Amino acid sequence: MPKLSIIIPIFNAEKFLPKCLDSVLAQTLQDIEIICVNDGSTDSSLSIIKDYADKDARIKVIDKSNGGSLSARKTGVKSSECEYIGFVDADDWVEPEMYERLMNEVSLYFADLVSCGYFLEENGSRRVIQDSNEKKIIKEVKEKEVFLKGALATGFDWVSNRNITPSVCNKVFRKSLLSQVYSKIDERIVLEEDTVTMSAAVLDADCVVLIPDALYHYKIYMSSKSHRLNRNIVQSYARVFNELYRISSEHNEILEDQIPYFSLTAMRLALEVGFGVESGKLYLFPFDKIRQGCKVIIYGAGQVGRSYYDEVSPLDYLSEAYITDSNLDNWKGDVISPDEAFSHDYDIVLIAVENESTAGKIKADLASKGIQESKLLWQKPVVLKDSYSFRARQDNRKA
Repeated sequence: MPKLSIIIPIFNAEKFLPKCLDSVLAQTLQDIEIICVNDGSTDSSLSIIKDYADKDARIKVIDKSNGGSLSARKTGVKSSECEYIGFVDADDWVEPEMYERLMNEVSLYFADLVSCGYFLEENGSRRVIQDSNEKKIIKEVKEKEVFLKGALATGFDWVSNRNITPSVCNKVFRKSLLSQVYSKIDERIVLEEDTVTMSAAVLDADCVVLIPDALYHYKIYMSSKSHRLNRNIVQSYARVFNELYRISSEHNEILEDQIPYFSLTAMRLALEVGFGVESGKLYLFPFDKIRQGCKVIIYGAGQVGRSYYDEVSPLDYLSEAYITDSNLDNWKGDVISPDEAFSHDYDIVLIAVENESTAGKIKADLASKGIQESKLLWQKPVVLKDSYSFRARQDNRKA
């Protein structure tokens, strides 16, 4: 048997499966087992994976009734006979060298868990998420004590105050470690199952290796399951909290200070997925850069742009304010097309994104379309600390 099983849980993913499967089959590490777990799909997903399996003997197909992502992953792990496990979600894809790179680290350090960075793909933009900007090997007792205290989160900012990304998909695990973790986790958890899995796995691992390279592509789709309303989600979160407290109690209460911080992020997500109420950071409109009475086009309808627009629209500060986005298909409400926005008179185009390199690409694109560079403005968005905005999702986002 090969040393690595790559498990792909699949539910109604016919649009994305070929790209996902092609990327896994193109791995430079050829000696792999690919376990496709069809979790009760009602589209052509099962037919697609069977066609692929007919052409490549490394693919194993499991067809089961719908039980959720955690159930599908557990089924794949039980079916695997390999020493190590990796996961790919059916709507994502991986770089060709990903698993060879991760398994090289396994061989070097006899690691239980190896994690890499990933590309977050959303609304036509891409940014890199890393656990560390340099390679780290966490093995010594003192290192583990420091690292494990940040396994979940250590502050209000869930992204920058954790020591390892919660996704299981940009990692490989020793199967014995993962089987031990999965044997205890409540299968009824339908959201944040990765957070629970990772918290337990990190705490149980003897050796964890982090590499900075982004090798996994995580795609956020507006129509994905996390954007559909599900009011049972609140019950699922109760189970998540119970699991985290159980895991903490089994490890000298090491997560006790982190769980309350995590709950703030989790409950905001529960509001969105359960009831369609979006919440997010509030960003301060750059009043110091834009004088009163200006006509402004806010370019970008994501969290930054919406925060700017919602903040400045009720005020008698700008003479005109429009919000637009190049991905207009994802938005509705006040968001207008770029063509309509630029048909109005304007003094400034405020580029509303967090990432500087993304802003640079937008600037270059707008300049190439004849927008005067002197009218283009971007500055690093300033977050209003401990403040959050809340709005009904249906107001501005298409499901």
